[in-house]
Amino acid sequence: MRASRPRRARFARCVPAGAPADTALPAIPASDLSPAYSSTPVGGSYSGTLTAPETGTYILAITNSCHCYAPTYLSLDGKQLVDDPGTPPVSTFSAAVNLTAGQKYALSISGSSSALLWGTPSALARGSPAAVTAAKSASTAVVVVSDDTESEAADRLSLNLPSAQDELISAVAAANPHTVVVVNAGARSRCRGFPRWSAVVDAWYPGQTSGTVLASVLFGQTDPGGTCR
Repeated sequence: MRASRPRRARFARCVPAGAPADTALPAIPASDLSPAYSSTPVGGSYSGTLTAPETGTYILAITNSCHCYAPTYLSLDGKQLVDDPGTPPVSTFSAAVNLTAGQKYALSISGSSSALLWGTPSALARGSPAAVTAAKSASTAVVVVSDDTESEAADRLSLNLPSAQDELISAVAAANPHTVVVVNAGARSRCRGFPRWSAVVDAWYPGQTSGTVLASVLFGQTDPGGTCR
């Protein structure tokens, strides 16, 4: 009697990124920020009042293209959210924060910056439907998240993933309980909502054949466990 082949999982098809790239975020408009933002030099600063136009999760980001190894900080109501070490090759650093419509927040930047960017809840929500729709139609969904902002020149302010990647994971996992989260990062990361996932693959920073290797692991062709020799 021929043994039956194991049933392969039907993964969600490739869909556009569920969360926008930090470098693709728009500038915070002057209508929501007073005074209007202007770039700051090394050792410079900016202070203003941010008024949230809606309630929900925002991405706040700063860009520092000088690569002068001088840190730049973004704070909201006195709490540091972003620490940009000013080291190449990454220029834009971000963090997710929950804001309330109509509420005013004291926003400040200390150090060199060339752009102040954001993603509003409504703008972020436009990326999730495609991922959620694909997840619902698959037996297994895969969400790939990353942290490319690590640097030897600075300590991370938290273990949280940059941008609104946690919100993307939550949306996909809510649509499909058989969700696998793949994390590309050079160190430990905190991903919220882990009990709602089926599995997590800590892929670290993979090389040029990472797609082939990851597919082999996800389809059960390769044991992802490492060995020391």
